Amino acid sequence: MSSVLSACAHLGSLEMGRKIHNYLMRNRFNINAYIVSALVDMYAKCGSVTRSLVVFFKLEEMNSFCWNSIIEELAVHGYGEQALDMFKKMEKEKIKPNGVTFISVLGTCIHAGLVEVARKWFLRMTHDYNIFPAIEHYGCMVDILSRSGQLEEAL
Repeated sequence: MSSVLSACAHLGSLEMGRKIHNYLMRNRFNINAYIVSALVDMYAKCGSVTRSLVVFFKLEEMNSFCWNSIIEELAVHGYGEQALDMFKKMEKEKIKPNGVTFISVLGTCIHAGLVEVARKWFLRMTHDYNIFPAIEHYGCMVDILSRSGQLEEAL
């Protein structure tokens, strides 16, 4: 079902995505973290960020996969401050972020132009969470530094 919802997201088919969501509810499917993430993604990509948040907050047990989805979707839709707030809530809930989480956080900083915040999270990623930067993390830092005119540091 998560693959079907993902297809709806890529097609921008909100109507079909809603029908599938209703089908899941009517037939009492086990709405696990992966289906919730697919629903969050589908609603957001189809222009209904509010509905994404409703679906997200209805899930009782959230894992990093769910949190990564909502952080990414908020960032992509221009809600940078809310995306970073979600990351802080994730920390408070004691959900351990992973490398994908930090790509979303750094991406949020790129979209919002938050250079200093990106630097802070890039350092905390290693120091506080023992997540060593991958090429995608370095790419995010190069991107934000380049956009802010700090080309020597980006190099």
